[in-house]
Amino acid sequence: MKRFWRALALTLFVVALTAGCNDYNTSIQYPTGATLLTLAPSGVVYGGAAFTLTVIGSSSNGFQTNTVVRWNGQKLVSQYVDTVTMTATVPASLVAKVGTAYVDTLTPQTGTGNNGLSNELAFLIYGTPNPVPVVTSVTPNTAPACGSSCNNASLKITIAGSDFLPTSTNGASTVTFTGVSTQEVETAINVTSITATQIQAVIPGTMLTDADPNALINVINPPSGVCLVGCPVLGGGPSLTPQTFNITGGAAAAAAAEETPALSQDGRYVAFSAQENETTQIMLRDTCLGVQNGCTPSTKIISVATDNTQGNADSHTPVISSDGRYVAFSSAATNLVEGAPAGRQVYLRDTCAGASSSC
Repeated sequence: MKRFWRALALTLFVVALTAGCNDYNTSIQYPTGATLLTLAPSGVVYGGAAFTLTVIGSSSNGFQTNTVVRWNGQKLVSQYVDTVTMTATVPASLVAKVGTAYVDTLTPQTGTGNNGLSNELAFLIYGTPNPVPVVTSVTPNTAPACGSSCNNASLKITIAGSDFLPTSTNGASTVTFTGVSTQEVETAINVTSITATQIQAVIPGTMLTDADPNALINVINPPSGVCLVGCPVLGGGPSLTPQTFNITGGAAAAAAAEETPALSQDGRYVAFSAQENETTQIMLRDTCLGVQNGCTPSTKIISVATDNTQGNADSHTPVISSDGRYVAFSSAATNLVEGAPAGRQVYLRDTCAGASSSC
């Protein structure tokens, strides 16, 4: 019986030791080595040659002479410089692909729970540098100043060139406007579509307020990645061939042009521009001049689509045929006809004045 109790006690003792070991092995271990601050460089373009990586540590918790630098857990050939500086050689094979590597250091330590590892810092391996765009033309490259009627005077433009980026690891190409209205500060405008050779964008009316013969349109490509310290060449940047955009006239000239009426030969019909819901539209006035009976003076909007939807941007400078039936005018509206080209266009409206009822 005594032997039984002695054997039982020994078994319980072994179980207790085993349980203690299991608890230790499953406990969370925290870095007990140096504190890393920065890497130089912080990234390279993939596919390059071997290079020297400098690791900077904290002066209050730095390196020891036996510290080594690790790359994704792999020890590198390392050199201790001082308590805050380590260098290591990174082989070309470790930067052969795009991605992110994690760098830390290991300082061998003794004692329970001392793993000697530092914190990790990310090292970025970038893709091919983005190209610099080339701009060859902007269509249209001129527009009248909209003066005080700019709320709906935006202008669609088409930019032709090469090496535009519909997308990249760091975004797409952007279009900028620089001129009097932006105090000569390069300012991004809205891009509606983009291919490698063509961009469609919109100049808002607020940038067309005053005459400016030397405004500039340009395209900027982003670099191929985000980098803050020790950056490699990541490409991108503005085109070296920005295009001039000419804003003609001024507020007074634009207003005068918009308000110039056009008269039919017999004086009955008058075409003119006027504000309607903060947008300048083309109006046609039937004065009934020379008509004896059955005519009531009336005014209707001419700058409308086939469903009578009013133009969505300013129209002006109307001219009228001698009999008053046809009115031509220019307009920045994009909804007057389906598939209207970008920019201000000239439209011809058949008013059916004097025509048969089937017109």
